[in-house]
Amino acid sequence: MSDASDPEQSETERRGGLVLATLSIVLFLVVISVLTSALPILFSGIDLHTPPVPLFGPLIPLVAITIFASASIILVRLGRPTIGALVLISVWTIITTFGVIGSGVNSYSPALLILPICAAGLLF
Repeated sequence: MSDASDPEQSETERRGGLVLATLSIVLFLVVISVLTSALPILFSGIDLHTPPVPLFGPLIPLVAITIFASASIILVRLGRPTIGALVLISVWTIITTFGVIGSGVNSYSPALLILPICAAGLLF
């Protein structure tokens, strides 16, 4: 009976590894995006305290990304890599779509839609 479940367990582990690898790439892209957006503002000498900055404004995306990453990792650890992949692909597509709406198609944001397409091809 264990021989019949070995290929299934192996496939689950393979998909889980792919989801975690894709998640690490996504988080790397998020960190790079934050750094490339924040560093020019910090070094440009613009006074950021002139307009009132809402207290929770910058924290909401960080909390959302943390919840998204934690949910994907937990789903993979529970042996549900397909659901983790669906969460990864859908959340990344939604975030990228809102980025394209905010910045327009002339920025690098539409290129970020390549990642969920590749992840879907690898995982499904």
